[in-house]
Amino acid sequence: MIASAGALALVPAPARARATSVQARGTEAILADSAPVGRFGFILVDDESGQVVEERNADALMIPASLSKIPASFVALAEHGAGGSFVTRLLADGPVKTGILNGDLHLVGGGDPSLDASHLIDMAAQLRAAGIVGITGRFIYNAAALPEAAWLDKNQPWQAPYNPSMGGLNLNYNRVRLSWQRTSGLLHAKVAAVSDGHVIRAPSVGIAVSKGGVDFSHQMAETSEVWTVRQQLLSGSGKRWLPVRLPGAFTAGVFREICAASGITLPQSEPATETAKGREVARHASDQLQILLRGMMRFSNNLTAEALGASAGYAAGGRPRSIRAAAGLTAKRIVSEVGGIGGGGWNGFSLENHSGLSVRSRSTPRQLAYILREGSNRWGDLYISRFNDRTMDAAYMGLPIGQEPPEHRIHGKTGSMHFVHGLAGFITVAGRKMTYAILSNEDKSREILNAQFEPYYDANPRAARNWASRSKAFEKALLTEWVLRHSA
Repeated sequence: MIASAGALALVPAPARARATSVQARGTEAILADSAPVGRFGFILVDDESGQVVEERNADALMIPASLSKIPASFVALAEHGAGGSFVTRLLADGPVKTGILNGDLHLVGGGDPSLDASHLIDMAAQLRAAGIVGITGRFIYNAAALPEAAWLDKNQPWQAPYNPSMGGLNLNYNRVRLSWQRTSGLLHAKVAAVSDGHVIRAPSVGIAVSKGGVDFSHQMAETSEVWTVRQQLLSGSGKRWLPVRLPGAFTAGVFREICAASGITLPQSEPATETAKGREVARHASDQLQILLRGMMRFSNNLTAEALGASAGYAAGGRPRSIRAAAGLTAKRIVSEVGGIGGGGWNGFSLENHSGLSVRSRSTPRQLAYILREGSNRWGDLYISRFNDRTMDAAYMGLPIGQEPPEHRIHGKTGSMHFVHGLAGFITVAGRKMTYAILSNEDKSREILNAQFEPYYDANPRAARNWASRSKAFEKALLTEWVLRHSA
């Protein structure tokens, strides 16, 4: 396994003023003026020995939000390895004569969460290079590589592009772009599959405009779906993303459009009812897992997290039938493989999904910190460098002008939803590497939002934004404290 060379190396610095006039404040002072409203917990663990350096409420079970992507990344690496990838294939079941496949063509998904239109364009070119410009049989799409879910989480807003579908065939992160404009007083709206400059009709997804009622609504049949948008939302001209709920039909429909533009005629697609067979005539392999993980952490992509977690369950022989079942397998695997945790151990640890969209998942700061430590011990810098660089500068730490912060390196992943916030990762100070996890939940306000949930309403209360700002300030204060304290 190849690690990212020097991912955590501390950069030598010229002689500079030490942060002597700003000393570590002490945990109690931070709690007195920065602790978030509600519950919080944190822990700092020595990476080498596993000993706790500091903790407070470290066994408090809380909603981890996107910190659920930490166990997802762990099981994905454990099962597939850093070099693993997802493969999408075309299989031809029959002989080819004078450009015509006398049989069926199968589009077989491998669960790739990063498949986009440019990859399908390349597969169409491979199909033509194989001498196929038409078929006499069926065009079948097979999405059985992963459980197909119309929502990543049904209790998150249904029109939100961060809450798309998932299946064995995914395309453009399972979202379409709605665009609209008014010409001579008439409204024109359309949806398309858009990625890397390619704008392609999405025949399985329709758009309708209503004069009243709710802002958004959605209807779907076996292989088609329609979004209805209230006309008042479509003033002037504009664009926005909408999630796709039938990813297999969406991917196959866009591929058929691409083939038509390439001179390849395919019949209407239909879902598979049996195992695909035939010889391979085209394929696309995704980037290696380590690259997918880096993108998932950088952009906190929910579809990638769910696909990686579910695929690990499939590869291990679990055959989960839902996102929830796959997440349950991940939780069990974490408990069995991460040892030496101490404290409250794994009591209450549970995952409803891998993306962190669920309010029903539970984890403690201690559990997250020791998952991170196990990942560091197994994969070293390869694992750590997948996390975002959060190294602090002098201004962020609040140091006086002219002072430089002590040499340090911080990597981390944030997790957030309304009245939920967290930060977890790795901190290296004075050559000492540690893992940390900080979680904050304001339960009463979160429960009120849960009770008020409506499928097409996306609340954004000011109180939640203010609460999140204080939680972030608390996290910054703790990181600053640890850097200053352990740099001496």
